[in-house]
Amino acid sequence: MPPPSSILLLGATGNLGSRVTAALVARGLTVVVLVRSEDKLRTILHPDLIARLRAVVAGADAHDLSAVERAIQDHACDAVVSCAGNMELPWRTQTLALIVRAVADGAVRVGKARGGPPLRAWFIGGLGSLVYPGTGGEQIHNYMPAWTTNHHRGTDLP
Repeated sequence: MPPPSSILLLGATGNLGSRVTAALVARGLTVVVLVRSEDKLRTILHPDLIARLRAVVAGADAHDLSAVERAIQDHACDAVVSCAGNMELPWRTQTLALIVRAVADGAVRVGKARGGPPLRAWFIGGLGSLVYPGTGGEQIHNYMPAWTTNHHRGTDLP
């Protein structure tokens, strides 16, 4: 299977997403990023890296199906990489399942609209949001209290 010609990347302003953005661009791939805040993106990514992006779709949430689908269509993306975090400030709302659903549904809808299979999608991160097998739906982070504390250390607002 050939590499995708254009990738929509979600979560480019995060720790992992900023690194994945740089890695994809360094490999010569065409990258479109979908972010809530273009200002935040400009404080995190180097201006030379931002200049090498095909587009920045700002003011959109990764869990907004219509925003994800529109970004894929408007920029002719044929793959999606999600590094979007699993929590939103104030660290109370788990969003990973919503993000996965928006990306999966968007990939299927765009694939059908183009007369082909769903787009390829990769989801990176979110270990703590996974369900621990055999627990009736308990998430892994519930069994790892130290993980929860350390995961958000330094993220509290002043």
